[in-house]
Parts: sequence; structure tokens; C-alpha cells
Amino acid sequence: MIRHLVSWRFQEHLTEEQKGEYALSIKEKLEALCDVIEGLESMNVITKPLPSSTCEIMLESTLADQAALDAYIKHPDHQSAARFINEVTTGRNVLDFEVRG
Repeated sequence: MIRHLVSWRFQEHLTEEQKGEYALSIKEKLEALCDVIEGLESMNVITKPLPSSTCEIMLESTLADQAALDAYIKHPDHQSAARFINEVTTGRNVLDFEVRG
């Protein structure tokens, strides 16, 4: 099993209202991928981090294996969501790791 974690900050020029709207849109776009991408077992987008956080939005997902992660990254619906996310965020951080046992 693979865990795929991604975090971002919103672009600085955005208002708090815009950030909230974009966060919900990102959440909807990404979490809908569970219904269409084989091997994507779970997807959760955190849109309300605590004030101590250094990111403003985070994706945590679980995939069956490395092949499922590769397919997810290349999937056209993921690519479409990624284009939107790249338009409104900055500072993308990714951590992928294998969960054993």
C-alpha cells in the first residue's frame, strides 16, 4: 500500500474568501477521483488546518501499489484537477511512502 501526501499554500494575492472557495473546489475535484481511478483506495482533502500549520490545504490518499500511484498521476481527471490546483496554489510538497504490514 502507498500513502501519497501533498500540501500547498494558496497564492498570496488571494483573499480569504477566494481561498475558501478554491479549497472546496479542490476538495471536490480530488475526492471525486476515488470513483474513477482504479487502485485509488482513499482520498481526503484537509481544508481547515490549525493555525499552527505551515500549509493551507493538504491531500492524503492511499493507493494499492506503485502502479496505482503511477496510473493516478497520469490519469486525465487527475491532470485536470492538478492544472486547476497549480493556478491557485504555490509551494507544493509531496511525500510518498510504502506502508508495510
